[in-house]
Amino acid sequence: MATDADREKVQVEAYAGYRAGETPRRVIMNGRNYEVGMLVYRRKITHLDNYEVEDHFLVDLKEYGPVQLVYKPRVGEWEMKKTEPEKRFADMI
Repeated sequence: MATDADREKVQVEAYAGYRAGETPRRVIMNGRNYEVGMLVYRRKITHLDNYEVEDHFLVDLKEYGPVQLVYKPRVGEWEMKKTEPEKRFADMI
């Protein structure tokens, strides 16, 4: 599980349908744009100690790789954590 120290704040351009930050489309970091190639999963997490809600997305960024994006709607901020590549099945045997 990612801690707050593992995350870095980034700018995200997201599709905003009936609510802000609905689906990430582009991540902007270090002055460079990375398009979201594929949305792998999304989930909503509610922290029971302070009832803060976070939207977690695992996306595959074109020319960068898989990252986890966290949207905090209460403060309107996005955070990113680079994910470790999973072992391929061929590497396990």
